[in-house]
Amino acid sequence: MLGAAATASRPEEAMADAIRSKVIRADVVSAYSHCPRKAFLLHCTEEQGTPHEYQVILEEHTNVSRTSYLAALQQTSTSIRSYKDGTISSGIDVLTEANFKAADLDGYCDVLTKVSGTRRENRSTYEPTIVVGTQRIEKDQLFHLSFTGYVLGQIQGRPPAMGYLVTAGGERHRVNLQPTYKIVGSIVERIRSWSADSPAQPPAVILNKHCPYCPFKSTCKRLAEAADDLSLLDRMTPKSTQRYHGKGIFTVNQLSFLFKPRRRRRQSAVRAPHFDLEIQALAIRTSKIYIQTLPEIQRSDIELFLDIEGVPDQQFSYLIGLLIHDRGSATHHAFWADTIEDEESIWHMFVQKANDYPAAPIYHYGSYEPRVIESLVKRFGSESASIGKRLVNLSSHVYGKVYFPVRSNSLKVLGKFLGAFWTEPDASGLQSLVWRYRWEEKREAAYKHKLISYNAEDCEALRLLADELARLRTHADSALNVDYVDQPKQNATSLGSDLHAALDHVLLYASVNYPKGRICFRPETDKTKRKGPGAPKGHQAYQRTVPVGRRTVIRVAPKRTCTRHKGERLHNSGKDAEKVIVDLNFAKSGFRKMVIKYLGEERYCPRCRQSYEPPAIKQLCGQTFGHAFRAWAVYQRIILRLPYRLITQAMEDVFHETASEASIVNFVESFAEYYRRTESMLVQQLRESPFVHVDETRLSIRGVDHYVWVFTEGRHVVFRLTDTREAAVVHELLAGYKGVLVSDFYPGYDAMECRQQKCWVHLIRDLNDDLWKLPFDDELQEFILRIKNLFLPMIEVIDQHGLKARNLQKFSKRVDEFYAAVIEGREYSLDVTKKYQKRFTRYRESLFRFLDEDGIPWNNNMAERAIRPLVVQRSISGTLFKRGAVHYLELLGIAQTCRFQGKSFLQFLLSEEIDVDGFQSAKRIKISKAVSRQPSS
Repeated sequence: MLGAAATASRPEEAMADAIRSKVIRADVVSAYSHCPRKAFLLHCTEEQGTPHEYQVILEEHTNVSRTSYLAALQQTSTSIRSYKDGTISSGIDVLTEANFKAADLDGYCDVLTKVSGTRRENRSTYEPTIVVGTQRIEKDQLFHLSFTGYVLGQIQGRPPAMGYLVTAGGERHRVNLQPTYKIVGSIVERIRSWSADSPAQPPAVILNKHCPYCPFKSTCKRLAEAADDLSLLDRMTPKSTQRYHGKGIFTVNQLSFLFKPRRRRRQSAVRAPHFDLEIQALAIRTSKIYIQTLPEIQRSDIELFLDIEGVPDQQFSYLIGLLIHDRGSATHHAFWADTIEDEESIWHMFVQKANDYPAAPIYHYGSYEPRVIESLVKRFGSESASIGKRLVNLSSHVYGKVYFPVRSNSLKVLGKFLGAFWTEPDASGLQSLVWRYRWEEKREAAYKHKLISYNAEDCEALRLLADELARLRTHADSALNVDYVDQPKQNATSLGSDLHAALDHVLLYASVNYPKGRICFRPETDKTKRKGPGAPKGHQAYQRTVPVGRRTVIRVAPKRTCTRHKGERLHNSGKDAEKVIVDLNFAKSGFRKMVIKYLGEERYCPRCRQSYEPPAIKQLCGQTFGHAFRAWAVYQRIILRLPYRLITQAMEDVFHETASEASIVNFVESFAEYYRRTESMLVQQLRESPFVHVDETRLSIRGVDHYVWVFTEGRHVVFRLTDTREAAVVHELLAGYKGVLVSDFYPGYDAMECRQQKCWVHLIRDLNDDLWKLPFDDELQEFILRIKNLFLPMIEVIDQHGLKARNLQKFSKRVDEFYAAVIEGREYSLDVTKKYQKRFTRYRESLFRFLDEDGIPWNNNMAERAIRPLVVQRSISGTLFKRGAVHYLELLGIAQTCRFQGKSFLQFLLSEEIDVDGFQSAKRIKISKAVSRQPSS
């Protein structure tokens, strides 16, 4: 695609003079926007490198466009003069081909246009216009224009607010220059510092996407390879480089040792592909292919491989290449367009050929082909829209899933690794643009032949990649040069495999908690194999033993009428129904176990001969433990955070009663169902409160990450569990809420329509952590100092007078002054400072809500306090089951509500009440008394 556009041509003698005199030129500033090292070499050395042929072509196009535009301007403008004398005359409306200087700055623009000043100033200034040779505006063209305006501002006392770029074809684009002047100014100061240093040291080599256009690319690449620099990896960004440098990682080889396989989970969540630079470095060091996810590519007998060549700058596709692979034979079809008018015809030819194989998938690499096809469908016909549905992007099967031992995932690099070759040694997408431009100039068949061959070889590389991905899917386990990311293969011979299996059996047998009867050392009789459901034939059945000893007998009333026949009285059957329940009796001095026997007459209906137990006994059907006993078990789980296994062990040790872990799970579930109405009351209390704290944390559910949300206003607590971190649960629970939402800076809360207060504690923690990471950065220290001077007086007033708006509103003026001096209109160089600048800009209103309203907390500590027990339980349990987690969270919300209100959760459970607010808990036990200071008589 089109890259950096050329600037105005300058004689070689003038360029050499500029280097010797250290004059700062526009091309140096434009180069700095892409690479500081390139700018240094252009400015501080006489070596200018060898420009790419594509840059030469852009120079030629720029000269043609400039000549055409100035000729047209001469015909339309009456007051126009060529800039010759080196001074700007305000009497001339238009000046052309202007070279001007200001101190050590050397500016040039094609046209200077006079604009009238405002009535107050009554002063005319000039605005610059630069002609370029591309159809679209590029980044370095904007910097060239901004630098020209910057130099012009030094001459005329005020920089122009606007400038103009004229693209190929004569289209004039108006550009606002004011936002870029500060950036240009900082670049100029940096370039001046090179001249001040003696001798100046060039910036470090950092390869980037601009390197193919750069005249110094071969030198920089050689230096980077010698140093094994991190920027050799195609997806290594400057931020990632800085992060690794902070860890002491400077080479690709060092980076490869950072990767550690993750622990395998029982069930992994489906996540979007993520590219890992450490795995890429590991693949290069070990010369292996690493698989994160097996490719899911499906092959067929007939397959089509598509590659499109075009001029993105003109949105013109001149060559559509299609390789048809039919049962082992391959045929390449090239649909060529001489001019842009022929684009429609080659499109229909391609569609017709593709429709000859309607069931064949169409493979491509990257996003360029789908964009082109979508554009062509819109322009030339929708009847071929089905083509888009057949496209298969092989890049999506590679990115973040398969790591080849190469530095880039481009088709050229992958193709060469897999054995593909290109006839032309310099074949690339950039070089194809050169061949196309040369063909348009000379119409030589050699350039056309190069392009068609290049396209066919791209299609063949695409086919090789598809074959390799299909091979990896079926033969990855047996291939020695292939390994898995999270489950590295352990290679062994057949004898070695048998030995490993036997030794693993021994290790398993030696485990303390492993049942010895479930394993056998003979493979043919190994009992570890899974069996079908149910007990084996002849298995002994069991029934729970009825507790013996002293019991409390309670007689209950019998059922009086038949359920099926209304009004029919039941007769005494002469039998008694009974149910024994184990319960606890709580008193002020403690509690004890009690066995209760419920006894009542069993009656029957003379009409239907149906027997009926007393209603009270029927309600206890399936229960072994009473309400108090179950409340004690739930208390152990929720408040004391005991695992189910330890609760059953405590029951046996303390009460000489046994129960399964599933019984404790059922206790929690039944109590959660009983108190569901209580939770609804808590939600209603939250919706009516003036403010609500909200926070979220991650929770593992059988190895898959879920999220727990907490809502509280200091007296009532509610928890919610969701599969993802989407804030839909917040919108649902607080629908129509009119109060203030207190939260951290998670963007999911920003869509809430209610007023908000952001947590200053989270902000201060982040500032403190970043200050520890960058302890010697003056810019960050000054920024945090200004924040401290703003916020600390507010905390002092809150400490003395509380959250009263009448005492805090006086800080509103200081906030405005802080934003004017520190946030707005400031240009910071450090990325972390820019991050906080954006945060203060985005959350200005919600950061200082507590200054304008009474009682609004300035932090979210209450939500963190409410969610703390869950964090502790998470570290104890490690992972939970979803059903049990939902019930656990319902009861935990009630327990935290009792805690915030100073009430006993156990007493609340024992009371069987529903309303926590109406429940009156017993007073706390006094364990001390005042000591008398009177001397004894």
